[in-house]
Amino acid sequence: MERKIKTIDEMLEETRQKRPEAYEAIMKEVETRKKKFEHGGKRQGAGRKSKEITKVTFTKRLLPETIAVLKDYAKEHDINETEALEIAISKLRQA
Repeated sequence: MERKIKTIDEMLEETRQKRPEAYEAIMKEVETRKKKFEHGGKRQGAGRKSKEITKVTFTKRLLPETIAVLKDYAKEHDINETEALEIAISKLRQA
């Protein structure tokens, strides 16, 4: 004999008919949990603002000495390595 698996809706209906007080308690809990999730989520204007300038990831291999110079320059001027590289490239453009 094959046994049928009941759906949640079927189980709820059976509970409603046989044990109305339990059904009411279940439905009350469902409503309470729904209310908990009404806040948050996507909101217009929420989250990190996008930058006006879009940057692209650029991965290349360099000599260790070149990287050391870049890191030292960044540390001396209290900037990150990306900014140091951008300054170096802008100086190349000016030359």
